[in-house]
Amino acid sequence: MAEHKILFLGDSHSHCIRDALAQGLADTQGCTVSVDRIQSVKNGKVIGDRSLNEIIEACKDLTPDDLLVSVIGGNQHSVTGLVQHDVPFDILEPDEPAPTDASGVTYVPRSSVFATFERGLRSNDCQRILQLAKAGPQQTVHMAAPPPKEDDAHIMKRFETKFIEMGLAERGLSPKPLRRKLWRIQNDALRKILSEDDIELLMPPAETVTESGFLEPAFYANDATHANPAYGALLIEQAVAWIKARQSAANPA
Repeated sequence: MAEHKILFLGDSHSHCIRDALAQGLADTQGCTVSVDRIQSVKNGKVIGDRSLNEIIEACKDLTPDDLLVSVIGGNQHSVTGLVQHDVPFDILEPDEPAPTDASGVTYVPRSSVFATFERGLRSNDCQRILQLAKAGPQQTVHMAAPPPKEDDAHIMKRFETKFIEMGLAERGLSPKPLRRKLWRIQNDALRKILSEDDIELLMPPAETVTESGFLEPAFYANDATHANPAYGALLIEQAVAWIKARQSAANPA
């Protein structure tokens, strides 16, 4: 009998985990790992495995030894800043020197961007995460989305429908440093909200992040924002390590 059940729940970022399981890439150490994409309507079609309400009901059968891993949402930073805006903008981080030549760039206060992310997350993704966390006796964590990709040429080869609609092909990409800043601010807002209910935010495994803070190319999926099954395997192993560490801490030898 498996020691723990680990249930990954989310949206499009769950696909790399599903593929990793299907290809047998992850060491689950005896845990039973499953993945559900939450149903939604996209381009007029229902996609996903189960509705949020169905998953909430299923959580009632979990135990305190089990783990629910949210990979809900995650692409807000890309929707906000992947495509070059009509008015080029940047964000001045607290440790950054003030620009000597803004060159037509509008600088937006970090606090304003943080507040925008926080407001959007509270009204959507974090509500779903909290509903799931409260649905059963299991432990719950949320995994941050993969870091942005640094390779502009890779992004422009094939990108998702949302970015087609936003005119990425015509407008081009926003600067890399801005994309990285937006991802970090999104995670800071997530961490603040989730900590209010003692839900831990797990950051991407260290080996998947470059020294400059982007996704390692070895973990790119063939689109603008998603990661591949090798990345999904590391997420599975990260979740296994998390629940086993919690068990060890609760039951020291």
